[in-house]
Amino acid sequence: MRRKIYIYIILLSVILSGSCALFYPQFFVEDAIDKRGDSNWGTPAHVNQYWEAVGQRGFSAGTASYIKIDFDTVSGLPYVAYRDSSNNNAVSVMKYNGTNWVYVGNPGFSVGDSRYVDLFVDGAVPYVAFQDMTNGGKLSVMTYSGGTWQYVGGAGVTVREVRDISLYVSGGIPYVAFADKDTLYSLNVKQYSGGVWNDLSTNKITANSVAGVSLWVEGGVPYALFQDTDYFSSATLFRYLGSPAAGWTSVGFRGFSDGAVSGTVLAFDAAVPYAAFQDIANGSRATVMKYTLGVWSTVGAKGFTPNVAAFIDFSINSGTPYIVFEDWDSTLYATVMKYLPSGVVHTNSGTGAITTNDGWVAVGGKGFSGGVATYLSMDFYNNIPYVAFLDGSTAGSNKVTVMRLK
Repeated sequence: MRRKIYIYIILLSVILSGSCALFYPQFFVEDAIDKRGDSNWGTPAHVNQYWEAVGQRGFSAGTASYIKIDFDTVSGLPYVAYRDSSNNNAVSVMKYNGTNWVYVGNPGFSVGDSRYVDLFVDGAVPYVAFQDMTNGGKLSVMTYSGGTWQYVGGAGVTVREVRDISLYVSGGIPYVAFADKDTLYSLNVKQYSGGVWNDLSTNKITANSVAGVSLWVEGGVPYALFQDTDYFSSATLFRYLGSPAAGWTSVGFRGFSDGAVSGTVLAFDAAVPYAAFQDIANGSRATVMKYTLGVWSTVGAKGFTPNVAAFIDFSINSGTPYIVFEDWDSTLYATVMKYLPSGVVHTNSGTGAITTNDGWVAVGGKGFSGGVATYLSMDFYNNIPYVAFLDGSTAGSNKVTVMRLK
């Protein structure tokens, strides 16, 4: 599950190591096995028989941004949160009841313009965090309880505005990481306990600004992955040392990627941290790295996608990493890939070919979305991958769609 922040398509040119790379700053615009075990299926991108819509395509009332999906692990129902253009750009949350997508509480419950929306469902309790423009662009967190959406610790809980928000709830305790304008958009992390929001540092965690913040709480310890401008916008992972006075420390070297990154996403598997990102130094393609035995190493090849990968989300199930992205090799449609380590043998259902893989392969064929897909978010239930996105297909009408592998 988890986590990254976007704004709609912007392209910049970045000069790195004497070469020009495409930079897609996603921070402006968060565990399954492929049941069939197939990869290179020859299905046309426009009609993919291995993926299906969950309910109606384009089910939101209007266009959306900052789309996030997460599961109620008690009922098994998927929830989707998004910035809702049909309701004054406020936050709306919907869930799939098995037949239709229905609102959770009132649509547009955050009242006014809300950006950098993130969603976390803790058991059966949904939480959302967002930049609250009605309250000066400050951080607000809300939860659904007793049939209504309620603020957690009040509205606008930061001193000044925030961006790049990432939410995680562990043991019923909400944590939020973000870039904080009060400290020149350096990293800040808050924890809600004892009825108040507590800063998890007495000092600035980073000296300069951060972006693409992705938060995870592992074994009760918060970790934050981000694009680190102190280190040439490369990837850095920080770990909390247990008290505000002790502060934070880097996990391995700061700036462990080859160069600048965008759209960083953090996930853990058996206490091992993984970092996925758009790798500017490697053609703006996707790269995944993990930290083991005191070293960051790549999972498969660097820049393993065939072309630029944007709007990345990333998760792990049963030790298998999965990534979803807007695929520039498939006319900006969505593609999901998984990592198969050396020696994994599988049969392609389309051709009958038996292959031994060592690397990243497409799940259910490339470009399954049937239209341009942005604001991608992935989650899994009962080993089935679900992907929520802004659906640019004719059927999707630039509204929210959720699809899953059949």
